[in-house]
Amino acid sequence: MLQHYSYIYSVPYLVYFFFLLLTMLKEFVYLNKRQEKKKLDLLVLGSLIVFFGLRGFVYTDWTLYYQFFLKLPILADWDYWTLDGIVFDCGYEKGFILYSILIKSLFSNYFIWVFIGSLLDLIVIHKIITKNTNYYILAVIMFILFGGLTIEFNLYRNSKAIICFLLSINYLQKRKLIPYLLLNALGCYFHISALLYLPLYFILDRRINMKLIWTLFIIGNVIYLFQIPYLSKILLSVGSILGGRINALIYFYMADSHFGVSAGITIGYIERAISFILLALYYQKSRNSFTQVYVNMFFIYVFIYLYCSEFSIITQRVPLLFVLSYTIIYPQIFACFTSLKTKRYFLVVFVLYSVLKLAESNNEIFSRYDNLLFGIEKYEEREKILRQFIDKSE
Repeated sequence: MLQHYSYIYSVPYLVYFFFLLLTMLKEFVYLNKRQEKKKLDLLVLGSLIVFFGLRGFVYTDWTLYYQFFLKLPILADWDYWTLDGIVFDCGYEKGFILYSILIKSLFSNYFIWVFIGSLLDLIVIHKIITKNTNYYILAVIMFILFGGLTIEFNLYRNSKAIICFLLSINYLQKRKLIPYLLLNALGCYFHISALLYLPLYFILDRRINMKLIWTLFIIGNVIYLFQIPYLSKILLSVGSILGGRINALIYFYMADSHFGVSAGITIGYIERAISFILLALYYQKSRNSFTQVYVNMFFIYVFIYLYCSEFSIITQRVPLLFVLSYTIIYPQIFACFTSLKTKRYFLVVFVLYSVLKLAESNNEIFSRYDNLLFGIEKYEEREKILRQFIDKSE
């Protein structure tokens, strides 16, 4: 009889982590040996493609996307009105539907669709990492620890919107507004949350006064720790002015306990606070060692948790748009450590935290990992288990 919670489910994630850890230590030796380092980095990229791209039915959202893919027509059988019907039926964005129809027209297998999706994501992330840091494998581990598993396993649509944004950063840095807007407009056709990226063109690459950042951090912590309900008052005022459906939705979300307060001193809160302080201190010492866009992304990520904790629906969803900043900023922080002893202390704490995080966040039956190379459970078997434990938890 399968258990709802078991650390056995975490074992594949921990095994993969220790593989990455060993290759990372090897990479440290090869930092000044370009060809050897490149071979290691490509080995890790290949392992990422296998780990994510050849997965079975892991986490939860495959239940929706598997059925969605099966019902899709191919190019020869659809027209514009068919597309509208699909949008009405599933509620997904047209860009994501067209992208999926195109792949299904070439390959009718669901797992090839998943593989292609992961391959596209990982190639872009690979390019972003190699452009911004020399510590490639440390960045990969950060990607897995902070958001990567959720984004790749569950967020089939959001992942493409995030990838469009990552590609647009190059144009943001070059101050090319039109390509930036076009890429993120494309992202909106995969997931509407990409709208949040559009106005960030004007602030993400700017150096912000650190006194202001520290002030916002302190005020945010006061709001978070003392659970000051300022946001609900603002939203209620806005809702009463706008009225209609918007007002009704605000009342609905505020009344539903699933969307309520997510404050408290948790491991996540402590980690974010330490990460913020580390980044802020080293950034103040050596601004040129950091990529400004990812620094500002991380500040936004932290401030969303601090200022929006009244609504867990916000802190569960919006930070995922910025969480990949960890992938870049931590390797850049690590590069700022001049003392070998400091680097060793960091790695010890990093390994302990990584093991704890991976074990705790993947000990539920929904996280039970399998891979096409070694055989996977059938959809019907996996869905039966999923439904069984969802019903119990409710």
